[in-house]
Amino acid sequence: MAPRPAIHPTRHKDAKVFQGRRISGLHPRYTTGTDRGNEGLFNESVGIVMSSPKRHHYLPRFYLENFCNDGQLWVFDRKNKQYRNQTPNNTALQTHYYSVEDKKGNKNTDIELFLSRIEGQAQPIISKINASEQISNKEKDILSIFIALLMNRVPDFEKSVNEVNEYLIKQMSNLMFSDEKTTQSILSQDERDTGKKPTVTAKDTVEFHKNCTHRNLSLGMMLELSMDLAKYFRQMDWLFLNTPDKKSFVTTDNPVVLVSPGHKQESFLGDSIVTTGVTKLVPLSQRTCLIMLDRGELVGYRHATIESVRKINIILAQNTDQFLIGRDEALVRNLVKTTRLDQYERKSRFRII
Repeated sequence: MAPRPAIHPTRHKDAKVFQGRRISGLHPRYTTGTDRGNEGLFNESVGIVMSSPKRHHYLPRFYLENFCNDGQLWVFDRKNKQYRNQTPNNTALQTHYYSVEDKKGNKNTDIELFLSRIEGQAQPIISKINASEQISNKEKDILSIFIALLMNRVPDFEKSVNEVNEYLIKQMSNLMFSDEKTTQSILSQDERDTGKKPTVTAKDTVEFHKNCTHRNLSLGMMLELSMDLAKYFRQMDWLFLNTPDKKSFVTTDNPVVLVSPGHKQESFLGDSIVTTGVTKLVPLSQRTCLIMLDRGELVGYRHATIESVRKINIILAQNTDQFLIGRDEALVRNLVKTTRLDQYERKSRFRII
């Protein structure tokens, strides 16, 4: 079995949901004692809830409720080619998805509790936005963290991290542990140098390096990268688009989307959130979609046209990992037909060159 990389849930020094304590299996690299430029966003003292939740939503339930019609969602499952009418409670979740495992296999759910805390702070802010009310700078800061986590807490991020990590490991393994004979030579040399007999066999070593990506690794990267991204999101111009009557935005299990300038083909190296001209789309509800632009201080509202809602929904649908989610069946079916979502697989968000 692969080792369990040690991680810490956040570098945010004021994220008191952890009360400054170390979690079994976590790495000091991600300690709350290190400032990542997000100070002061979580000033309330929050105690650890003693319960250990097992059902972890990678799309928050309150977020999914913003896309409901009479408490129900319509979902297209890209993997199984199915349309389903279901509740937010049973949508976009996995058992112990954010649990950290220590060396003994014990599960720690403090990351899930941390995410719940962020959701609790973001929910009333999104409600204000849906009502076209102005938000404060602090509320923009909090929502920046929520969106950064929304971008990276989904399975698409985990899969992409694993693909990159496994590629790098494969390259290293091909050089050092390509076969049992080569590996045995390395182990024998180590025994001669140290005078200690290896505790693993050459065969075990080869197998280990074929399967050494553990969930703890992507959890650590999720939290560290999100703290960095939030710092950039908060410095961008924000424009909230409101839908016309009887029109609605959809969302997906990959809800934060980067759009190249003019929606052209991606460049060879790909675009990032800080690339000039790249638009960041974030559907916050069926009524409102956030558009993040280049660096600036604008926070404004605009009424979307029917055509712009259609185009945004198509872009969102094209970036679906597994689940396309909307308020009604006709809308979801139309988007699947338009984008041919059921006829191809999504590529990794990270590119190896």
